[in-house]
Formats: sequence, structure tokens, C-alpha cells
Amino acid sequence: MLVILSAISLILFALVITRLILILPFFKVDRNGKERQALMENGNKAQPRQIEHQTVRQKDKPLHLFVFLGSGGHTGEMLRILQNYDSVLFYEPKNEGTRIQTILYLGYSDLQSLEKFKDFISNYKYKNNMIINYVQFIKARNVNANMINSLISISKTLFYSFKQILRIKLQMLNNPHLVLLNGPGTCCIITLWFKVFEFFLIGSSSNIVYVESLARITSLSMTGKILYYLADKFVVQWEDLKQTICPRALYYGILV
Repeated sequence: MLVILSAISLILFALVITRLILILPFFKVDRNGKERQALMENGNKAQPRQIEHQTVRQKDKPLHLFVFLGSGGHTGEMLRILQNYDSVLFYEPKNEGTRIQTILYLGYSDLQSLEKFKDFISNYKYKNNMIINYVQFIKARNVNANMINSLISISKTLFYSFKQILRIKLQMLNNPHLVLLNGPGTCCIITLWFKVFEFFLIGSSSNIVYVESLARITSLSMTGKILYYLADKFVVQWEDLKQTICPRALYYGILV
């Protein structure tokens, strides 16, 4: 009996390790690596549009896009990313009779960021191409909060975000999807839940892209230090940062 239990335990352990290898970014092969490097050497600044368009879009299917707005500068940078790469995220189909929409899940944790987004989207040229679902989150940590208050707020965010991320994840299944993050600590919890659900939902993927802030020139933010090991693609906006701190990161130049 002991031998059987030991064998079952070893099999389960092997399955867990195999699944972790499949979902953790360090073990994934970058199929676009050679093409991306060639474009970099040629000085092509439009490469995210050329390469990533192939990875996030499928014919006749809407893109399920999750975006989280942090507060202050993080929100401003994310809105500029949405503006600069609108042809990838919210492109307008050539055939008007078969309009393909983007289903946008807009995560936010403060009303000011939400109002900025609504002002932004009111004049957005692709606003009729998308369906927007607003999803409110609790801030994982407030500025200058002490350790006890931080632990309480992080626990609340973990608890309340579980159902929200699960609902979004289920709607993303079998559809082209992208999770686009860029800043605050809440992104760590969002990424954690997406990866947990990816672990248990065989055949699914997270497709998480984290863009480090433009302000980070020589070091990563605390969120960046964590998501460097979890995000499927980690993007920095300064070449020195990639060369000295995070060699796995992708560098396209300044995106915002």
C-alpha cells in the first residue's frame, strides 16, 4: 500500500512540475524571437504592430482584452499605449459587413482613473469597434501604508478579485486574448490569479504582457521585479535596463 501511495505521489508531483514548466514564461519558446531581433537590427520601430498583431488576433473572432488602470502616471501611460497601438488592439476591419469588435475588460481601482478613461474613449476613433466591461478592484496597497494595513488590503484584494478574474478568464477561453498591465501592485494579484487559473484549466493560456514604466531607467519597480518572473512577455522602454537588469525582457524603444 505504501508503495502504491508513493508511486501516486511521484506521478502527481511530476504532473505538477510539468504543468508549471508549461505555464511559467522562463520555459516558453519565443517563436518570434528571430524576427523580432532582425527588426531591431534594422531599426524598425513599428515591430510590436507587425509581430504581436499575429499573436493576439484570429480571423473572425473578437479580441478579449483585459487592461488595468493604475493611478496617476500609470493610467496616463496605459492610455498612451492604447492610443499608440490602436491598430493592433482595436483595428477596424476592411469589410464593414463583418465588423470584428474587441471585448475590453477595463479594470480600475480609483474613480479618477475611470473618469480619465471615459474622457479618452469618448473621442476614440475605434470606440464603436469595442464592447467595454468595467471591472472595479480594491487597491492592493495604499501609498505610505504600514505593514499591517498593507497585509489587510492585499488580503482583501486577493479575496475580491478571485471571482472577477475567474469570470474574465472563462470568457477568454478558446478566444484570442491579451492581458495588458503596466504598473501598480494590484497587477501582481491579477497576474497571480490568471496564472492559477491557467494551471488548472488545461489548454488555456494567460498571454500576459507587462510594460514597465518609462520612469524606470536603471531599475525595476517592485511590481516589475515580481512580474518579471510571471508575465508571459515583459517589456522595458530603456535598452540599458534590458542589458543590465532583465535580459529576458523585450525592448521596442519608448512606447508611451
